[in-house]
Amino acid sequence: MRYVFFIFLLYSVVSVWAQVDVFLGLTAQNDFLNYRGHGTDRYYTGGHQVALLFYKAPAKFTHHQISVTQQLYTPDNLQDTALRFFDYPYAGLLFTSYQIQHRPLSSKTRMSFSSTCGYSGRRSGARQAQQFLHRAIGDEIPLGWDHIVENGFFAQFKFLLGQPLLTSSKATLLGAQSIEVGTLFQRVRWGLTFILGSTEMSLGSFAFYSNGKIPSAKISLAVFATPTFTRIFKNHLLQWPKYRRSDEQRVMSEQMAGLEFGLQLRVKKTHVHFVQYLQQREFQQASPHAFGEVGVVLPLFYKIQ
Repeated sequence: MRYVFFIFLLYSVVSVWAQVDVFLGLTAQNDFLNYRGHGTDRYYTGGHQVALLFYKAPAKFTHHQISVTQQLYTPDNLQDTALRFFDYPYAGLLFTSYQIQHRPLSSKTRMSFSSTCGYSGRRSGARQAQQFLHRAIGDEIPLGWDHIVENGFFAQFKFLLGQPLLTSSKATLLGAQSIEVGTLFQRVRWGLTFILGSTEMSLGSFAFYSNGKIPSAKISLAVFATPTFTRIFKNHLLQWPKYRRSDEQRVMSEQMAGLEFGLQLRVKKTHVHFVQYLQQREFQQASPHAFGEVGVVLPLFYKIQ
């Protein structure tokens, strides 16, 4: 009987996998990959993510994504060991996220919800990650990580709403809004995405996926541009409670505009993308900043069509 149980369990697992497309996503962000052609190692200096994407259609929730992300933030001068209240602080985040996407059958509206939990501070491993990378490439070693922002454990929740405004066989105009609340950030964002070409995977910071099947063509290319606007209510990386004196407070930007643009290339079922992020200064003592993103999405399991 025990063999019958294991055979039944194996059959159940295979049956579930046979109905779901599974992809592996690898993403790296760095301020060296920006339109200026050189890195600055300041503000948001980089990050990386590993994600599993599950797609099932038709289903109430078509996309599920589980990811692990590390992000690194540094001030303007990596050799300065003093605590500078009017510069960007040393900060590191390590977190895991779960995202689901739903599209009502009677509407083209896309809805997505994600929950995130992680750690902000020394346990994020940001110091070790950046110093290891700088030693590997022979760059200067950051010396101010003793002043890392310690927010501890945090939780975030985000709701995304996307509405196609204009669609054709070659182009899409998509309006998007996100609402994010949590112990680190509270903000609302709006974006207007123009996509030229065909894409099934998400592009930029508004992570919406297409519910359609991958086209039969072996190669496809899509380019996009998204102007964004953000209303910021709280940012505990910059408004760390340790800064209590009024003369140590950064003058925060409550509204911030940005621009995202890039391209995505699909070869069979593999997707490669490159994205540029340009944003205004986050507080008055800072400067505008830019960083880039490269990523690849690989099929792990794809059911027979």
